Amino acid sequence: MNEEIGEGLAQGVFDAVVVWEESELLAFHRRLAAEVKSGLGVYCVQPAIRGVPFEAVYRDGVLSEASALSSQADRRNVLGSLKTILTVPLKVERESLYGKAPKKMVVGGVVYLERKALKVLNADRERQGDPLYPDARSAGAELFLAGEARHSARVPFNVFFSLIRVPDDGASLPSFLYDRLLQLQGWGFRVNRPCMRLCRSIEEVLGACAEIREKRSELPYDIMGVLIQPDLVVPDGWKEEGSGDAGRVLIYALGPEPGSARPG
Repeated sequence: MNEEIGEGLAQGVFDAVVVWEESELLAFHRRLAAEVKSGLGVYCVQPAIRGVPFEAVYRDGVLSEASALSSQADRRNVLGSLKTILTVPLKVERESLYGKAPKKMVVGGVVYLERKALKVLNADRERQGDPLYPDARSAGAELFLAGEARHSARVPFNVFFSLIRVPDDGASLPSFLYDRLLQLQGWGFRVNRPCMRLCRSIEEVLGACAEIREKRSELPYDIMGVLIQPDLVVPDGWKEEGSGDAGRVLIYALGPEPGSARPG
């Protein structure tokens, strides 16, 4: 297994396991089969976008805290930067057609730059004689993780959400991850609906991975691989980072695109 600092921090899933081989993916599936007695075999699959992972806390529907990880131990306050991104809701209506939002919830996601945006940013830096960013992750690390709104407000960052956690306060959420992501979308959070797939077997997961690999060059953003999350959600409860679903989320690394070097 080849796991890098930061590469397991994908889309708000801070303790995802990174694997490179299909055999490791199958071993992951077998391990879950031994741990979970029901609901196994259904996975939510989507591209694992190369960007800056974060968690945001909403209290009474208002965005009140946000932190990002640049490594397994380095957590930074990025509330000011996150508020500058137009696709991030600053307030969620607690009562709506999409159901009642929890009084307190943590949502996770990834902040990223599209490839076109990175080209525009580098063209501007070249005109000013500044060093170019080698990739969107490097740009995000310098501009977004600085935690200063004045930096990120002038950069066209975007965001996808892929995680929600709630305290055990009686809040009612769907029992399955895919349905929870659709619930998030209903509340105004941006999820990667066009590329999200619900796979009902490990064979469908492998097929989805192959499809994402084939079409990755057509995506408007860089990806590190495929984010694979079991659709079964553990019973709700306020879980701190590193507990609960730790080890139950996978990034199947696809390796570098032509012309780029595989990280090591």
